[in-house]
Amino acid sequence: MAPMSVTVIRPGWVVLAEGGRLVAREELQLALDGDRILEVAPHLPAGDQTIEAPGSVLLPGLINAHTHLGVSPLGRGLVEDRDYRRVPFYMAIAAVTSIAYEPDFAAELHALMAAELAGLIRSGVTTVVSTNAAEVGWLLGALDAAGIRAYAGPIVPSAPQARGITDDTGQAVRLAATAEQLRADIATARALHQQYDQGPGGRLRVLVGPASAETCPDPFLVELADLNRQWGVPLTLHLAQSDYDVAEAQRRFGGSSARHLHDLGILGPNLIAAHGSLLSEDDLALLRQAGASIAHCASRKAKEGVFSPFQRYVEQGVRVVLATDAFTTDFIEEVRWAAVLGKLAFGSTARPTAASTLAAATLEAAAALGRADLGRIAPGLKADLTLVDLTNLFVAPVRDPIGSLVYYASGREVSHVWVDGQLLVRAGSLTTLDCQAVADRARRAAERLWHIARGRGRLQFEHR
Repeated sequence: MAPMSVTVIRPGWVVLAEGGRLVAREELQLALDGDRILEVAPHLPAGDQTIEAPGSVLLPGLINAHTHLGVSPLGRGLVEDRDYRRVPFYMAIAAVTSIAYEPDFAAELHALMAAELAGLIRSGVTTVVSTNAAEVGWLLGALDAAGIRAYAGPIVPSAPQARGITDDTGQAVRLAATAEQLRADIATARALHQQYDQGPGGRLRVLVGPASAETCPDPFLVELADLNRQWGVPLTLHLAQSDYDVAEAQRRFGGSSARHLHDLGILGPNLIAAHGSLLSEDDLALLRQAGASIAHCASRKAKEGVFSPFQRYVEQGVRVVLATDAFTTDFIEEVRWAAVLGKLAFGSTARPTAASTLAAATLEAAAALGRADLGRIAPGLKADLTLVDLTNLFVAPVRDPIGSLVYYASGREVSHVWVDGQLLVRAGSLTTLDCQAVADRARRAAERLWHIARGRGRLQFEHR
């Protein structure tokens, strides 16, 4: 047997789960060996590698429970300050972002995907859940090479028009996908699963996500749900995210999408429903009874003028996890958005707390993925860890490290990130991606796509 190579981390605080809540403990150190946490105790001897970080807080690796990698960099400067009352946010911006899904722009989409992936890792994300409409095989290879843990795969239907887009007059358009298109999308998902699922180290899991209940005919919804259960991965979809979707569900189902999913037998503990901004009390009761989770995307909803419903869902007994969705890659700032907007929405300065919001990005998110080995720091669990420096002028002095992290820090303070015990960020620098080169390629890609969009008359945004 090969000798152990032990890394010892000596932070100022270690965030532990005690009694179902997160607390920060001083005078603890951590040893990891291979892909597992070996020991958490005071005064550990030096390891083969020792990281001294007395002003830093060591967290369980952060989990981004819902996004579409590649959209975020392209949307910057496009999504803000626009009137979204006439059409849903995602349809309005799809007029531009869908260009990146065209085959002629695959290289540009790759550059944008790499940039968003780099930003998430740099801000402390160790696990990401992403569904994508194009170049999914390339993305799965990139996720594997970057070293992050991922649940990723195609979104169904893949055609932007079938999920919803605006026409030349700015009206919402959704064209039903044909059975042939849907069958081709599912065949692609099966092929990608066979090629990439549980590759080296098992970090990469392939899933397939229906866009929403409104965009997939019932037989395909049921098939996709069964397929994800068979593969042992979560089912992720969009749920009650806009007035348009709620009205469409009423028209098609005679009730809510949540009720329709319940009637189809799709609601369950493996379901991660994105947004849920307009869920009724009855809908929430259905999700609670099913053990389903809501992926809350606070900053994305804020750009639509929607307050975070975080605390109301928690108090209804529904598991809430955190996600960027799109248009931001700083996950620590996303945690702050959820906490602060959650207080505004709930009308309370006391709830949600920093600790409960951070738990939604770690402990609760791991539970939503069915991963008892993630989201906590304890011996024997996966060595997915995020170390954040709290010593700079914008964060220090620190009395409550979890509060300082959530309310004052950002992804720029992340110094080290481990996935399966492998360093993906060391002293603030990515180890598997060249951050500057990735950013440069993404800038050039976005500029080209914006130029194309302008030429097609798709940048005529209304600001009011």
